[in-house]
Amino acid sequence: MTAYWDSMTNEERDLAAAAFDALSVLDEIRTRAPEAHGERKQSVGFSALYAYVSNPGEPLSPALAAALREDARLAADLKRLLTNDALYRAPSQAAASSGDSEQRQGPGFTLEIRPSQAEESQVYVIIRLTGPHERPGAIFVTYGDSGCLKEPLPSATEGTFQLLFDSDAAIVQALRNPQSEVFLR
Repeated sequence: MTAYWDSMTNEERDLAAAAFDALSVLDEIRTRAPEAHGERKQSVGFSALYAYVSNPGEPLSPALAAALREDARLAADLKRLLTNDALYRAPSQAAASSGDSEQRQGPGFTLEIRPSQAEESQVYVIIRLTGPHERPGAIFVTYGDSGCLKEPLPSATEGTFQLLFDSDAAIVQALRNPQSEVFLR
């Protein structure tokens, strides 16, 4: 749980739970709404999005990825969930930035992309928490209107997470993109 959730009153938590239940019911109604040709359209709703964001090990399903590309409201919901509930955030870098970035930072953390000395085709993504803060479970990188990548975080050593990727991995390319945003949740 986040510090924000912990600071809520019981009444505020009950309201949040009721809102989540209502959104889930609306998702169910949308999923079952018949199409003009009589078939039922399978859609992905807020509950699937919430499960993806809340569970570090939950992969981005092909259906959710397609829904994020096709439904601007769902993509906006993703951005809102990450922005409002992230433990740490590094917004996109200044428009004047040119070229790829090997370092990012936000309040409470730094991120560095460092080449592997053992294997030339690999890089380390090193995330350092810069104070005694809550431990995140995953890193999210958003880019464009609806792109989102997520990677569960391994155990930290003294507030430092180390991930190994191929140099051309999608998440590494997204982290290097100055227009992407980084969320630790």
